[in-house]
Amino acid sequence: MKFVGFHLIDPLPFAPKKNECLNEERLNRLSQDLTSAYLALGYVYNPFQFEDDGSGKLTMRVTEGKVSLLSSNSERLNFTMLFPNILGKPLNIKDLDQALDQANKMPGSKVSVDVLPTKNGEIELSFVNEENLV
Repeated sequence: MKFVGFHLIDPLPFAPKKNECLNEERLNRLSQDLTSAYLALGYVYNPFQFEDDGSGKLTMRVTEGKVSLLSSNSERLNFTMLFPNILGKPLNIKDLDQALDQANKMPGSKVSVDVLPTKNGEIELSFVNEENLV
C-alpha cells in the first residue's frame, strides 16, 4: 500500500501488514484509525481517497485541509489579529478555538464559525457575528 499527501501524521503504524487482505472492512478501519490520529492532534478536515492504478498496489491519498479563505458578515472582525498567517496552513481546532475566544472578547460580539470545504480539499472559515451593539 502506498500513502500520498501525509505530512501531519505518520500513516505507517496503521498500514496493513504485507499480504494482508484489503477488504472494505479493513479499509474502513484504516480510514477511521487515520482520522482518529488527525483528530488527536487537532486537525479536523482531512478527506481520504483510495486509488487503484491497476499495478496491484493500492494508493491512499489524503488532502490535508488547509485554510484558503476567511469570510465574515462583520467588518469588526480583524482576521490579521485573530489568525495571523493562517492562509495556506492546515486547520487546527486549537487555533480555531483560540481565535473564537479572542473574537468573543470584543464587547457586543457573539461569534461562531462554519468550517466549509472548498475546491481541492481546502477550507473556508465563515465567521458569523451576531453583534449586539450597545
